[in-house]
Amino acid sequence: MANPTREPIPWALPQTGLPAGTVTAREAPPANWLSLTRIRSSMRAKLVVVGAGTSIVTLSLVAIVAIFLTRDAISDTVMNGLSAVATNQRQQIDSLFEHYSVELDGVANDTQVRQSLRHLIATGDDVDRFVLNQILTDRATAAADGGSFDLHDLSGTVLASSDPGNIGSNEYDPSESELVVMAGSAADPLDQSVIRLSAPVMFDGRVVGYATVNHGTEGLNS
Repeated sequence: MANPTREPIPWALPQTGLPAGTVTAREAPPANWLSLTRIRSSMRAKLVVVGAGTSIVTLSLVAIVAIFLTRDAISDTVMNGLSAVATNQRQQIDSLFEHYSVELDGVANDTQVRQSLRHLIATGDDVDRFVLNQILTDRATAAADGGSFDLHDLSGTVLASSDPGNIGSNEYDPSESELVVMAGSAADPLDQSVIRLSAPVMFDGRVVGYATVNHGTEGLNS
């Protein structure tokens, strides 16, 4: 009896030729694929590091430049401010010099002052001292700027003054004809800074003494 011919089953899966229950392993990806993946990952990591490093360097340079620019701007501002203060005070001193020169010339060239000072130095007559004190007091009152006037002998001793407390003192050289600024002591509030200007008192073509105007520095504003 002939064996019947078996028709293939359309939905039958192809046979592997392996015994039933055998588990097949998945095929591993090619080795070159793994190498490309590692290279790409490594390159990305390097690019991130390089980018971060570049950013840090750039920010550092920007910060350094900003610091120098800020420092220069502050220095310029401070120097300009100090220059403005110095210029302002120099202008005030020049103005004071001109003002005091006029006042001082009025004292040193006063005929009564020259005669009385010469006679006082020669005789020590208190009448001459009284006359000179009165003249200097009137000058200081007319000036109305708080200054005081002194008259000295050739040694620098104050013989007459609009401020009686100055008489008899000998604390500076009145022969200095320039405007002098004497700095006071910060530790002693009574020792104030003073601006001083002196001029010679002439009689018969000879210097017989000196006239001096003294003023505080309150007028020198910054």
